[in-house]
Amino acid sequence: MVNLDEFYWRPGWRRPDRQCWRRRQEEVLAGESWIADGNYWSTLDIRLSRADTVIVLDRPRWVCLLRVLRRNCWHHGKSVQAAGCPERVSWDFLHYLWSFPRQHRPLLFTEIDRHIPDHVILLRSNRDEQRFLAAV
Repeated sequence: MVNLDEFYWRPGWRRPDRQCWRRRQEEVLAGESWIADGNYWSTLDIRLSRADTVIVLDRPRWVCLLRVLRRNCWHHGKSVQAAGCPERVSWDFLHYLWSFPRQHRPLLFTEIDRHIPDHVILLRSNRDEQRFLAAV
């Protein structure tokens, strides 16, 4: 399992250079099989070109918002997502989360359909996730 946040963020929530990030992701996903967890638009093409299946957790934004806030309360100040990056919530991130269904979701599905339209698993609820995991 590859948690892309661990490879992307530098201590202090610093972003990597774009080309370094692309190279790093190509290295991390060079194996014969992998599962990547993350949502980085600048390297979506790398993942989709190498993926045989995409699993999308397509939850209502209020669920995502509550989970982000809960994670922040439980782990505030602790490095959970990446080393040297203490848990926090920014207005930019909350705006991205809230605007995702309208602005970003359509683009995501357009790109997925362009690369692997027949192998998309859409999980919209806890029940969907439980069924999927039970079947795997």
